[in-house]
Amino acid sequence: MMQPAWLAQQCPEVELAAGPLLLRNPALVPVQLFSTAVAVWGMRHVPANSHHGYLRCSLLFFLLMNLSSILCHVLTRRGTPLWHAALAVDVACTGASSLCLLAFQVLPTPHSSAATSRRCWAILAVLLIAAAANLHLQLPWVPEAIYLGTTAAATALTGHRLLWQRPQPGLRHFYMLAVLGVSLMGLCLPLDPLLCALGGPWLATTPVLFLGSGLGFAAIVGLAAGGVLGADRGAGKSD
Repeated sequence: MMQPAWLAQQCPEVELAAGPLLLRNPALVPVQLFSTAVAVWGMRHVPANSHHGYLRCSLLFFLLMNLSSILCHVLTRRGTPLWHAALAVDVACTGASSLCLLAFQVLPTPHSSAATSRRCWAILAVLLIAAAANLHLQLPWVPEAIYLGTTAAATALTGHRLLWQRPQPGLRHFYMLAVLGVSLMGLCLPLDPLLCALGGPWLATTPVLFLGSGLGFAAIVGLAAGGVLGADRGAGKSD
């Protein structure tokens, strides 16, 4: 995350010794494991058909994002080759997950799940190449555009669609979960200076953002399984 110099000094990165390991940002670990569990749960509950293909790819990339983020944010030292590789995968998977979630809501259903998978994996490949290339080019704001820009777009569209839909009986708890997730993701960036000032270095933007995305995906899975998100698109054949 981008932080002003004064905030980085006030809220330095936490390091915790755990036997032979030195964990960076240990407060992230429970949230990362929770989001990983949400992704696995979602892939087990979302139907494996062409109609939900984009959402299943989004969940898969969300899973890979969380796994790579454990390497990037917790287990590796900044500047090492493994850290650079994990960073590129983390950034690319975040962007691909968000773009596939957008596609699930705005694009017509492909004729087959294989076509959906090819498109989503192509998106991931392009973003991974861009993120890896920028490790050498060091162009400003490229990583932020890939992971923050796409996440903001997916969050805004999903929130807008849910805002204009009447909650269906039996799904109200998922709507409330979605509101909580979107609120955490939307407020953590502008409130970044206050979070650390209130909770010290253990409370910052990244854990709150990860928690919001995990809660948001849990809500999306429940709503999609209930026929809410993506239901207004032309239905393709199930395969």
